[in-house]
Amino acid sequence: MDIFEITDDSVNKAWAGSDGYCFSMKDYTLKNVSELSDNDIPDNVSKSQIMVTLGYVPYVTVTDVEIMRAFIDTINNKKLKGNFEKVEDNDYVETFWKYCNIYPEISNDYGDFEHKYVKNKIVDWCKENGINYAVK
Repeated sequence: MDIFEITDDSVNKAWAGSDGYCFSMKDYTLKNVSELSDNDIPDNVSKSQIMVTLGYVPYVTVTDVEIMRAFIDTINNKKLKGNFEKVEDNDYVETFWKYCNIYPEISNDYGDFEHKYVKNKIVDWCKENGINYAVK
């Protein structure tokens, strides 16, 4: 039985925040989408349709903003949460790091949270796609 190992490398590839990787159901490896050939794709068919037909599954992606928003949701500080509810995505990262200087509970716990969050997203993605996995 094939096993997809969730490692630091697979976490980093999910963290890219783009559609840069896909998963091969044939050999249980991640492939860089840009390295796949466009030669056999007809003009009226999307690359993602062909990828699925050939046994590739789009890999999970997670953005910094998504992780930061999820982290803020875990904090028991209503004022802080209220301040972040008003922040647009394009300003979120900068605002988040500014608040790290003001609120120690953000900077103290964020490092552990972000890595666990991405791993959990990958585990959920594996379950949704019927992929056997092991967390390393």
